[in-house]
Amino acid sequence: MNAAVLVIFTLALSAALPIVTKLTVHSGSYGFDATEVFVWVELCKLLVSCICAVALEATSPYTLFTTIPQPIDCLPALLYFGHNYLMLLATQSLNITYLQITVAARTVMTALLYAFIIKPISRHQIYAVSFITLGTMLYHNHSSDTPTGGDPQQQKVDTVYAIGGNVCGALASIATHIAYRGNEFKQTQLFTRSVPLYAVGLVLNFVNYIRGVGHRTRAKFTDELVAIVILQTLYGVCVSAIFKRLGAMHRAIISAMTLIVIAIADMLIFKNPIDIQTWGHIVIITIAIKMYMHSDDIIKHKQGLLDR
Repeated sequence: MNAAVLVIFTLALSAALPIVTKLTVHSGSYGFDATEVFVWVELCKLLVSCICAVALEATSPYTLFTTIPQPIDCLPALLYFGHNYLMLLATQSLNITYLQITVAARTVMTALLYAFIIKPISRHQIYAVSFITLGTMLYHNHSSDTPTGGDPQQQKVDTVYAIGGNVCGALASIATHIAYRGNEFKQTQLFTRSVPLYAVGLVLNFVNYIRGVGHRTRAKFTDELVAIVILQTLYGVCVSAIFKRLGAMHRAIISAMTLIVIAIADMLIFKNPIDIQTWGHIVIITIAIKMYMHSDDIIKHKQGLLDR
């Protein structure tokens, strides 16, 4: 798949997921058991990866099922397990625009971790990340009292969930970048590499589900719930492809880009008015994204001059 098509498709899924998830919230809570849904999602991602590894990458089924996950496979799965669960809790009461703006903070954390752990980022990329930081700080100062209107106490709890989820997400991005693009795994094909990662994720989510069996009713697979499972599966596979082909920083910038789509959807679908400060933040994020994309062009141009 062309990189531009992959980014656009991932962006569309990234915007659709919180919208569909929010539509399943009734009377302040979900109408389904989230732990069971995560098991189905991880199982679907694992099955899709196995089928694609055999059909598209000519990997033998024996190799897939005898590969023992390594510690680097366990770390991203564990961090994404925490990220997914915390963000799902946060979605119950926070509006999706505010929630997505907390994701902009994750972009900043990912950039800092990327610079310290993987490799330094360019000057123009630093400028772009600085713009995202500025926008996040301005919005936080504007909306720190009651970000969504409603029960302030519950919003504080869910804001903590969102912050914790995004910290896990930033750490997971770096761990996944290493898992897909580290020297040991660079030559491993996408779906073959994804199988042990999703296998660990399935085990973690299944254990979490088993812990609560008997205390919850089973999830009823409504159309909304099936849509969430399908979207989560497609999104997970696309994000893996982003990590494999482009890396953690591009994944972080896609998350920032999602804010623009989410803000419009929040206004049109959920009738939440977007005030001037929020639009200002969105404009800042848009400028930052443009700067980051321009920095890629500058790096490629300089590399071309060096190769001559």
